[in-house]
Amino acid sequence: MSLSWTVSLSIVFLIIEQSECFCNWTGNTVG
Repeated sequence: MSLSWTVSLSIVFLIIEQSECFCNWTGNTVG
């Protein structure tokens, strides 16, 4: 299947999780 795509998605997700901007954006969006 698309193993490389899954790995890439996981890496991107980890980077986004550690991103302060994303945390701010998520907090503002969720509430």
